[in-house]
This record gives sequence, structure tokens and C-alpha cells, in this order.
Amino acid sequence: MKTLKLFLGVILAIAVITSISNVSAQKHPRHEMKCEDNFTKMDTDKDGKVSLKEFMAVKHPGGNPEDIFKSRDTDKDGSLTREEFCKEGMKHGKSMGKGR
Repeated sequence: MKTLKLFLGVILAIAVITSISNVSAQKHPRHEMKCEDNFTKMDTDKDGKVSLKEFMAVKHPGGNPEDIFKSRDTDKDGSLTREEFCKEGMKHGKSMGKGR
């Protein structure tokens, strides 16, 4: 009986750990997918970069679009690559101005 309880406890622990790991693994890809979609929509001339003009053509409720753009343009070349655009930590709050 003790062996059965131990076995069931181990199975339950494995199930809980697996569920937690699956949930945390899913958060990042969802962000990446949404970010990729947003980048593709903003890149209206399909050159693989988002210019300030393209960026400002979209409503940005998280703050001043020009400030957001400048904070993401890490190489200061006047355009955002997919990597700069989707950089983790820029989505909610960090470098997005007031309100988020």
C-alpha cells in the first residue's frame, strides 16, 4: 500500500511539473508569433525593416511612437529589424512610455 501511494505521488508530481513547464514554454512562442505578425503588417514596403514612417502609421497606445521607435532602434540606423522590433522586454512597460 505504501508503494502504491509513493508511485501515485511520483506520477502526480511529474504531471504537475510537466503542466507547469508546458504553460511557461507556450508563453514565449505566442509573444513571438504576435510580434512577428505585427512586424510583417508594419513592414508595408516589405524590405525586411520597419521605418519610422511605417511605425508611426500605426496607433501606439503605450506611449509616444517616436520615443518607442528610438528606444527599440538599438543600432540607431533609422529602421527596426525584426530582432529589434521583437526584442523581449519591450512589449509591456519597458521603453514604451507611460501607461503600460
